[in-house]
Amino acid sequence: MNKDEPFDICHNRHQGNAESVAINPTLSIKRQDRTRVFEIIKNSEGVTSKEIAKQMGRRLNCISGRISELKRAKLVTVRGRRDDCGVVYEN
Repeated sequence: MNKDEPFDICHNRHQGNAESVAINPTLSIKRQDRTRVFEIIKNSEGVTSKEIAKQMGRRLNCISGRISELKRAKLVTVRGRRDDCGVVYEN
């Protein structure tokens, strides 16, 4: 992931729709959230996106994008399931 390059993990879904682009969080907010999500994953023995969202007091859809970014960067992997969610581990 190039931190200087804007990246919208949901671009394929919304195809650049102006309203979706407008509400997309800023890169600095995404970077802060991604760092916090990664810290939670690193300090766990496997954690679900629902558990991360609860710890951070955020909605699940805010967390799932950050996990997708971490997976894309090959920093985390999903192995197994718990409570209908994939369990995320640090690589």
